[in-house]
Amino acid sequence: MIDIGEACKASKSRLYHYFPSKEAVLFEVLKRHVEFLVEKAREVVSKEQPADLKLIDFIDVHLQYYRENEYAQSVIWPGSSLLPPKELKVIKALERELLRLLSSLLAELRPRSKPSQPAVVDALLVYGMLNWTLTWYQAQGPVNRQQLARRIADICLRGVVA
Repeated sequence: MIDIGEACKASKSRLYHYFPSKEAVLFEVLKRHVEFLVEKAREVVSKEQPADLKLIDFIDVHLQYYRENEYAQSVIWPGSSLLPPKELKVIKALERELLRLLSSLLAELRPRSKPSQPAVVDALLVYGMLNWTLTWYQAQGPVNRQQLARRIADICLRGVVA
């Protein structure tokens, strides 16, 4: 709380005026983080463009936001377990909405085929790739963010061999 106060140019006691606990601050950070992703995901999914381009945009939006908000992204998994059940339920509902949006986009990519597993399984696999990206990706490396988004989409659409 002291570090947060210093970053906000506010005292610890002033923070407690607005937030009753450290968990309340954590909840607000996580909620805003996932709400923003849901908003951006909805925008992408509702675009009037081919589904494969939407998938690239969906992935790129996440990669860009994760990079710009690395702290929030890095605390969402371990941090959410520290939330009280009521707040955790809110975060989980937002995460389910993200999965639903990506699942619907993946289902749009294969409307006539019968998938071997539900689209939600594929959506979880995509999020697995996205969420682990922060552990190794460096923007100054040989692949920029947009290229990485296209590569992840290619793996989803055509497989690793492509």
